[in-house]
Amino acid sequence: MITTPFVDDATVDNDEAALSVSRRDVLKMAGAAGGALGLSALLAASPVAPLVEACGMAKDTILLPAPTTQPITPKDFTPLKDRVSGISWKQLSQHVGLYEGYVKKLNASNAALQAGKATDMRTLQHKHSYALNGALLHDWYFSNLGEDQPNMGTLMRRLVMRDFGSHEQYFADMTNVGKSMRGWVVTGLSLLDNRVYNYGLDAHDGGTPLWFHPLVVLDVYEHAYMIDFGTNKGDYLTVFGNAIRWDVVETRVKQALALRKALNA
Repeated sequence: MITTPFVDDATVDNDEAALSVSRRDVLKMAGAAGGALGLSALLAASPVAPLVEACGMAKDTILLPAPTTQPITPKDFTPLKDRVSGISWKQLSQHVGLYEGYVKKLNASNAALQAGKATDMRTLQHKHSYALNGALLHDWYFSNLGEDQPNMGTLMRRLVMRDFGSHEQYFADMTNVGKSMRGWVVTGLSLLDNRVYNYGLDAHDGGTPLWFHPLVVLDVYEHAYMIDFGTNKGDYLTVFGNAIRWDVVETRVKQALALRKALNA
C-alpha cells in the first residue's frame, strides 16, 4: 500500500488561480530550471513575441546562449545510497551504470550529428533519440527518488485532486499504467489541455508524448527492480510510490506552470 500523505491544507481550490504562477516566476523558472527548461527551450518551443510579452522583456534584450561544446557529464547519484527505503544500493548502482552508458551514447551520437558524416542517417537518428531520452528519463527518475520530503507539495496536491480526485486514485492509475508498460510511466502536465496524465512508454523513444512537462518519472523496465524484487513488479511500484521526492516534483510543477503561462501569453 502506498502511504504517501498530502501536506495539510485547509482547502483545495480547483480554479486556475490556485495553480497560477506569477510573471516573476516565469523568469525565475526559466533561469533556474537548467537543461529541461531554459530560456532557449522556451524560445524554441514558441514564437518569440508572446514570450517576450509574458516575461516583460524588450525584444532586443534577448540573448540566445551559446551551444554546449563540451560532452555531457552524467550526474552523480551516489547520494542515493541508503536513502531509498526498499531499494538496495546494489540495485540502484547497477541501474545508475546503465544511465551513465546512455550519456556516453548520447555524446557519441551528438558528435556524429555535429560532424555531419553519418553513413547511415536513419540508424543514427534512431540511436540519437533513444540515447537522448534514455539519458533524460533516467536522470529525472533518479532525481525524484529519495525520502527527503515525504509529503506531496501543495501545487501537486491541487493538480492531483483536480484531475484524479484523490491521491489514492492517482497512484492506482500510475500503478495500472506501470503494470501495462515495459518501459516508463511519466506523470506529466499536458501543455495542450492543461491536465495531468500518467503517460506510458514501452521504450525510451516509443510512445513518448509531445507538448507536456514531466512531473514524476518511474522506470518500469525489469532492470529497475529485478535484483531486489525478481519479477514482482507490483511490490516495486508500491516501494516507488513511497520513495518519491515531492520537493523535486513540486519544483517541476512550478516549472511546468511557468512554461504554460509563457506559451499561453
